[in-house]
Amino acid sequence: MKTRELAEPNTEVTHSKEELKKIVLEKMQLEQELNETLASQTHTNKMMATQKMMVEKTRIMDKLYVKYNIKLVEINKGTELYKLEEDEDIKTLKASTMEKTKASAEAAKKALQMTDDQKAKLTEYVAEAGGRIEEMSSEKGIYPYETFMKIVRVQAKCLRNFTEEKYGDFDKDRRALLKAGEEAKYKEMLQMQLAKKNALRDDIRA
Repeated sequence: MKTRELAEPNTEVTHSKEELKKIVLEKMQLEQELNETLASQTHTNKMMATQKMMVEKTRIMDKLYVKYNIKLVEINKGTELYKLEEDEDIKTLKASTMEKTKASAEAAKKALQMTDDQKAKLTEYVAEAGGRIEEMSSEKGIYPYETFMKIVRVQAKCLRNFTEEKYGDFDKDRRALLKAGEEAKYKEMLQMQLAKKNALRDDIRA
């Protein structure tokens, strides 16, 4: 039994099987659209992405409640009561949703990866900085100071050059929004930029 059923054990299923099937299909469609939207966006950390998902899923349930006067607990109970998991329309949409979500996630991941040209340049930058780092300090796996500074210099150079190559002049576009008073768009772009830089940093470290 799910948490909501435990919290609201007396909730009754007031919608018919056909009504509930329609609601479940609509809920699944809205969640699929949400997944595609979130997959096309980037976040600075997993906590932020999770929070965004929770907010948007709550928004979906609020829309369904206003439209159909139904809560998630009734949807869950009704799905079990009417065995909607076995319904062919729902099974088909569920399978399609899973494929689209997987494809969207893979496309978003691919879009953030370094190009072959950037990887070649990374090799050049490492060579300029003194070559590859072959060994770590034996003391607690900590890099010596000079080695650490070498890593920082290479990462900084890659981030600066690769970010401009791949995403254009972030600073100019972002500051133009702030100057125009587009605070919401400014914050959205700033979040996107930070996330993309973090993704590039992870790729460079790898």
